Amino acid sequence: MSDELAAKGIRMVGQSPKLTERWDDKAKTNFWLATQKGLETAFPKSKIVHKDDMGDLQLEKDGIGWPRVLKPIRGRGSHGVAVVEDEKGFQEHIKTLFAESDAVLMEVSLL
Repeated sequence: MSDELAAKGIRMVGQSPKLTERWDDKAKTNFWLATQKGLETAFPKSKIVHKDDMGDLQLEKDGIGWPRVLKPIRGRGSHGVAVVEDEKGFQEHIKTLFAESDAVLMEVSLL
């Protein structure tokens, strides 16, 4: 908390806004958490899909399976998160996510 805010009696609960950029990345955070002792199997198998990779992406041969969860890498809560059941649903939803970002987090659904 900055000295200026403290002098005004303003207190913050939660992470410092200065840390938001570091931890407001679902992929980075999930990959880091999955390396922590005791959490190695707590997270679904995942992959980052970049716009530039779409031409080379072979969804049926990547070994991930269906359904999948698509998430924007940045963003709050469930904004943009969707479960897709097949390649058609994947193609439709990823276009929406790519309108906001150049990369998307794709995970195996735990449903």
